[in-house]
Amino acid sequence: MFYKKFKNIFLTIIIISLTSCISMKTKEDICADYYNIGIEYSSIKNYTKAIEMFLKALEYDENHTKSILNLVITYQNNKNYDKAETLIVKYYKPKVDEFNKKLLFLLGNNYFYQLDYDKAIKTFKIYTQSFTEETNAYFNIGLCYLKKSDKKEALKYFIESYNKNNKFIPAIYNIATYYYDEKDYENSVKYYKILIDIDKENPEVYYRLGIFEYDKNEFELAKDYFTKASSLDTKNPEYYIYLARIYAKGYNNKKKTLEYIEKALLNEYKNINSIKSIKEFELLLEFKEFDELLEKYKEKNKKNN
Repeated sequence: MFYKKFKNIFLTIIIISLTSCISMKTKEDICADYYNIGIEYSSIKNYTKAIEMFLKALEYDENHTKSILNLVITYQNNKNYDKAETLIVKYYKPKVDEFNKKLLFLLGNNYFYQLDYDKAIKTFKIYTQSFTEETNAYFNIGLCYLKKSDKKEALKYFIESYNKNNKFIPAIYNIATYYYDEKDYENSVKYYKILIDIDKENPEVYYRLGIFEYDKNEFELAKDYFTKASSLDTKNPEYYIYLARIYAKGYNNKKKTLEYIEKALLNEYKNINSIKSIKEFELLLEFKEFDELLEKYKEKNKKNN
């Protein structure tokens, strides 16, 4: 908060300084100065001031492409979607160049943000006709179909996105999730294993693979996956609950089971009352420490609430 306040004051001083020496600069230089200040305001999410600066830049060079593009993005960040569309329509020409490519993509995004998925799909499909290798457009079409609850059509475009770039993480995640939801675990595992190579630091990848191995009673592999997930995100109680289930079902190890249940509770596992109903924990039902542990955290939760 202090940094943001300080930066706002600092930028105000720069604007005053810029205004005082405008007569000594070229229009191009003044445009560039206002543009750079707009970027700085955007970086601290002061979109109102950023918009003001980009508009000032365009007063000095109405065709300054960076100001136009960033003004569109800032309008969108500020939820001024009508103004963003008006600006895009004003400058867009059906040419195959970098500027018009970006404007067309932003127009598709603009419809998406307004939940007009049909227009967004139409726009992104026009985009892919000119820019056939752009993986993001195919992915965004997939997202639109997903929002329309057409999962099969969404999958088609996620796969197309993946085919354009086999390291595009969002597409791979959505493909893996589709197959997981459809209980096609063989294909789901295939794509999650691809993610291990390119998204090594994401605990959810290991979590999903851990579930697959646990369901197959491959407890050693499952343990490795959940241990890795918990090392990457030490605060997620679900990882510890699964580790407790593994030590209970796979190893009949009461001490380790209790240890990981406590780790889950320490990390604010919410469903304390449901723990006793988890089938794997039946081996603890006559274990005095189990009841004591649950009661301890029930009391702790009451005090916190």
